[in-house]
Order: sequence, then structure tokens, then C-alpha cells
Amino acid sequence: GLSFDPDIVIVMYFAGNDATELRDHQWVFDGEKLDVENLEKVEDPHFYISEDHQLRKINNGGILISPFITLLRDHGKKFISDLGVAVNRPRLLWSNFLPFDHSMGDKNLPIYFEKSKSLLREIKKINEARGVKTLLAIIPADIQIDLKYASKYPEFDFLEETLPSLDIERPQTILKNFAKQESYRYVDFLSEFKADKKDFYFEDDPHFNSEGHKKTADILLQKLIEL
Repeated sequence: GLSFDPDIVIVMYFAGNDATELRDHQWVFDGEKLDVENLEKVEDPHFYISEDHQLRKINNGGILISPFITLLRDHGKKFISDLGVAVNRPRLLWSNFLPFDHSMGDKNLPIYFEKSKSLLREIKKINEARGVKTLLAIIPADIQIDLKYASKYPEFDFLEETLPSLDIERPQTILKNFAKQESYRYVDFLSEFKADKKDFYFEDDPHFNSEGHKKTADILLQKLIEL
């Protein structure tokens, strides 16, 4: 099979939902141990590794949780909310920034970040055992760069009044404090993205456009040269 002998491993951590994803996908993590043996099996989207260290099949009626399905689900929840029916499930993106006591916030968010830290520690430990450096790259969500992007999200209509109270840099603050405590190399893109007035995200999609990818590559290249 294909093998690599890298000098450095870059861990790309998306501030928008990598912590809250652990709410629904408790895989590749078992206490303080990363399940390396079964890690590649998780590439099959039908399966995940549970906290009891078992490979389990996703039970969602046979429907894969794809970005398209997620989009349909979010628009459906917005439609239900517009009808006056309360939808209190914590949001994947917004929970990272909302007050914990907000109806769409998530009081368990600190738990998800603790799980993230444990995974990051284990990744660094595995790399160090092989003489490989680890770099944590913290990718910002579009609304962290400019709240003008907020209107693209289907739940924006009933979150608009909450925008002033968002803790918009919470993920970066948590991860940078962790990195400093653990002597973890990191690069935070947030300040450089905010300082540049270009549009780095698609108008109707939360992902980078070509300018966003170029900006990311330029920053990473400079950081790698420094290392």
C-alpha cells in the first residue's frame, strides 16, 4: 500500500463545526486512546467508531447524512419554525458562538472541545513517536470573518437578534489556549482573513472559494518556512 514519511502533519481544524460534529459522531475516540486500527474503516460513511471502541453502523433509515440531506433538513427545520413550532435542537455551526443558555445553543459544547483536545493530544503523541512535527491549523467560519455571510444560513431569520451577543472568536480562544499549554504548534487564520477585505467564501455556500484557498495556502507556506 501507499506509505508516507512526512516531516510535518498539518491538522486542519474548522472552527465552524469540528467540535459540534462530536455531538453526533463519537468516533475514533475511546477515552484517551485513538483507534488507529479501525480509523480507515470510518472512511465508509455507513460506519463510525463508538465510544465503547466498537465499529457500528449508522442507524438513520439507510439515508446517509450528506451535505445535501443536511441542507434539506435545515431548510425543513426553518419551515417548521416559521409555522411557530419550536425547534430547539442545538445548531451545528451557531452553537459554537451562541450563549450556552440560548435555545439553539449547546450547554455541552465544552465537552466537545475537551474531546477535540484529547484527539489533538493523541495525534501529536503519535507523530512525535515517529519524529514528525504537528501543526494545528485553525480554519475560520465565514461568519467569523464578516457577519454579512450570516444571511446565507436558513436559520438566520430567527437568530438575527442574537448576533450582537455571539462569542465570535470562542473556538480560536479555546484552541489557542490549549495549544500554548500543550506546546502545540498552531496557526490561526482569523486575524489575517479579517484584515484582508476580499471575499474568501462562496455567497451561497460556507466553503472557501478560490481566493480563500489561495489565502490559506499562502499563510500555511509562510508558516512552514518558519518551522
